[in-house]
Amino acid sequence: MQAMDITQLRNATVVVAYDDCRILVDPMLSRQGAIPPFRYLSGQRRRNPIVELPDEAPAVLETVTHALITHCRKGHVDHLDRAGERWLRERRIPVLCMPDDADYLTRLGLQIQPLNAQGPTAFRQGSITPIPCLHGEGWIGRLMVHGHGYYIEQAGEPSLYIAGDTVLTTMCGVA
Repeated sequence: MQAMDITQLRNATVVVAYDDCRILVDPMLSRQGAIPPFRYLSGQRRRNPIVELPDEAPAVLETVTHALITHCRKGHVDHLDRAGERWLRERRIPVLCMPDDADYLTRLGLQIQPLNAQGPTAFRQGSITPIPCLHGEGWIGRLMVHGHGYYIEQAGEPSLYIAGDTVLTTMCGVA
């Protein structure tokens, strides 16, 4: 058995690989500079993504069997951009997501598999458990949709917590 492997392609875009499963998390696949800046309240207004995908990205992406979108409402193109949408749609990759994102992702033509918002969802030889999290604090937090982290357990593999956009405080409810 091969051990779990994690390949980071961009800030939030990673591929988690174990056995014959390859989960693409938050596919931001646009070319460097294709998306307008995210920072509006500062002087730094760089177009996104700020770096090109690494040279090994096409080979890594070719192995993907599933996708996990941590959140995509309220304009979070840094977790699913148009290039990522198109890539998933063209390859008919099953997309794991929260129920609140399912309708939006279905309208994009993606193959959706909503997770159980209240506890573990069976996935292959284990489960994926969404952990509610705080996306931001104070007034900025009130403007944002709060998301989830994801606790992934698979038989014979180490467990993994994917934080998404999270103010890390405590992980409640994970044994």
